[in-house]
Amino acid sequence: MTIFYLTFLISTVSATCPTILCGSYSTHLCGIFTDDSIEISPCLGSDICNIQDLYTNWEQGNTGLPCKKNSLYPNTESLEELMKITCLKTPDLGKKLQGIHPKVCSSNNDCTLADGSVGECKCGLSIHGFSYCEISEADDLSLSVQKAACDKDADLFILLLLKQEFWVYLHDRPLCAGFVFEDIASIDYLSSGGTTLSKIAEFSGSFFISFVGIMYFI
Repeated sequence: MTIFYLTFLISTVSATCPTILCGSYSTHLCGIFTDDSIEISPCLGSDICNIQDLYTNWEQGNTGLPCKKNSLYPNTESLEELMKITCLKTPDLGKKLQGIHPKVCSSNNDCTLADGSVGECKCGLSIHGFSYCEISEADDLSLSVQKAACDKDADLFILLLLKQEFWVYLHDRPLCAGFVFEDIASIDYLSSGGTTLSKIAEFSGSFFISFVGIMYFI
């Protein structure tokens, strides 16, 4: 029964999402695309691979995802401001996923929320081509992010915030994902007890600064 269920999930979800494979090193590409798969490999030197550009480039029919220069770094002032803003938010408790995360999906309709609306179904980094429902504002992880902000626990806040933002990419992923994407590397590092600010500056500056910038204009 378990084998049949897994086969069913693979056949229904992989029709729209590529399978993610580990590839060999390249000088300028961290993702090589085919019609039904993406082969990922680490960038060389200090260049980074932007996970948020992966499917944009794939859907546009490009042949691969180029590495980028990493020149953005967070600072403690931005972190403190983001924590204040997050703590003051009032989550809509109707925006809670019906079911258990991580939830495999094939369309947004599989991501029904408590108030009857639907969340977002997105391709992950799955070796089987799975999609997953995004985290909604009243899900347990989102509420934990807010609690960490109110408790002024910067280490936990950063870890949970990254998990919230990159949730769909954390499941059923190939072993090399943590070496290819700086955001996945940061989550793995922080989960193992790494120091927050130094590692975020090294790996996740691009996400953190863009996220803070968005928050300032909401």
